[in-house]
Amino acid sequence: MDDQCTPCATGQVWWPCNLVGECFCKDLTAVEEEEEEEAEVIKKCDLPLCEPGVTGQFVVPFTNCEQYVVCSGGVPGDIQTCSPGQAFMPAISACNILALVTCPEDPTCPPTGSPTESPVAALPTENPTNDPTSSSAPTSSTIGGVSSNVGGGGGATVGGGGGGAPPPTGNDVKFESSYLPTIPMDPTVLEGMYVMDAHMAANKIVLTRELLTSPGSARGKASNDFSYMGFRSSLHTMITTGVSNQTFYIGHSGVENGRAYGLVNIAAFLAMSVEDSIAHGSCDEVNQDIVGGLLPISNACGQNGMSYQDMTCPRGEEMYTCEVDPTMRMVANNIDANARSGGGDGDIPPKPFYCGPTSDYEGGYTGHWDYVSGTEVGQPPVENGMERQDVEGCCWWGRGSIQIRGTCAYGKLNYHLGKRAHDEGRPSMYPDIDFCRDPQAICSHKQYPDLKWIAGMFRWITEIQAYNQGEFSYMQRLIDFVDGGLRDWTFVHGLSGIVAQGCHEPPCVEGAEFDGADRKATFIRTLRLLGLSVDDGTATGRRLGESNR
Repeated sequence: MDDQCTPCATGQVWWPCNLVGECFCKDLTAVEEEEEEEAEVIKKCDLPLCEPGVTGQFVVPFTNCEQYVVCSGGVPGDIQTCSPGQAFMPAISACNILALVTCPEDPTCPPTGSPTESPVAALPTENPTNDPTSSSAPTSSTIGGVSSNVGGGGGATVGGGGGGAPPPTGNDVKFESSYLPTIPMDPTVLEGMYVMDAHMAANKIVLTRELLTSPGSARGKASNDFSYMGFRSSLHTMITTGVSNQTFYIGHSGVENGRAYGLVNIAAFLAMSVEDSIAHGSCDEVNQDIVGGLLPISNACGQNGMSYQDMTCPRGEEMYTCEVDPTMRMVANNIDANARSGGGDGDIPPKPFYCGPTSDYEGGYTGHWDYVSGTEVGQPPVENGMERQDVEGCCWWGRGSIQIRGTCAYGKLNYHLGKRAHDEGRPSMYPDIDFCRDPQAICSHKQYPDLKWIAGMFRWITEIQAYNQGEFSYMQRLIDFVDGGLRDWTFVHGLSGIVAQGCHEPPCVEGAEFDGADRKATFIRTLRLLGLSVDDGTATGRRLGESNR
């Protein structure tokens, strides 16, 4: 199975090959010189990195929480280093902004002579006892009042009873802003995170295989762009890192289905991520809006009736908007040829989006992508749906798991998590990235491979959870959907419209295509993969947008 493994930093292969990002190197040879130097820095005395029998992630002593070690059954694995400006936060088992981390005190060294070498780079050579391949179906559990038994019969019981006076359920539960976690955190937030984490971990095999693997992949290998471990670590970070004093919602205590609300919110996020990016095998938006029978290259400027560089912030928030630089040049990453949009039927996938001044290409205009020849045809010029026939200043296409697009969204990301936050004296997760100058960093930055997850969760927190337009409040509809027994599919119809086009009653732009049926089907599938039972008759037998009465 080594052909499905990723090389280790030392050149050897990962082992075992069950899940990308959850493997160990085998037969590690002599430690390289730079590794010896690193070990010299982090060790002040000979202390075990892992307690006997423990599994998890733990701070490496004497590193100011800048490093952590992965333990498996008491055996230390790789030592990981947090990105600049971050430190390991034991409460969430992930790196977080320095300002939010309280590093525990280093242990006291025993009174011995000079320290001896400890096996900081030692890696297991035998199969761990908790073999992740032993599970192949979603595991049942109970979250709040929502019980599940997928694969073993039975169904979901929403709003089930319990001892004592029952907390509010059904129409009694109304969304309140206090349900959203704030900074500083209430201890129940960490409790909820552990509940979500345990539930997802029980089903991580099927989540990886069924959601994080691009359809049509010849080897069935999880996408390197979207790993389970990357998702888990990013979720921990965004549960505990405030964006406008709000974080990723994981439910709340005090009501019957409080934790079920959080689990369904996670399911909704994953499902929309699959449809926005994972299924297409690309962190970057894919060119797919056919105009006049052709696929315009100028779709980089906007698809489905949208003009991304004109998606500025509304009145009162103008200070967030990125300035459009007509000289900016960048190219999206290549598309997975086996994914949904990658020519799985033998076609060559469309050329990745690019942007640049009109002086860069012949005649100052762009043409279209020809699937037959698998080439870009430059003449004649071809307009996109907004009558653009060039890509000057058009560097604002969608990026991330839930795709961020437009000058306002990138500006907000930069203000809260990027270089602008650092320059203006606020805590910054990515102090060295100016998302207004380098939006492509979301998909291409080598130092931050999970940035694509973080960006998607940022949009989820700032746009989806905060959405409250007309009669559609996302948070209230989420609560109603759970309390109503996972039956009212107008919830996912509205959610899909918000994510895909920016409104809850799609199509939001006349003539724009809407992939609502695919998004609904993926949402139902994700609920099941997380162990929640959904009735086939009510879930699939109705038109998208109809509620089940």
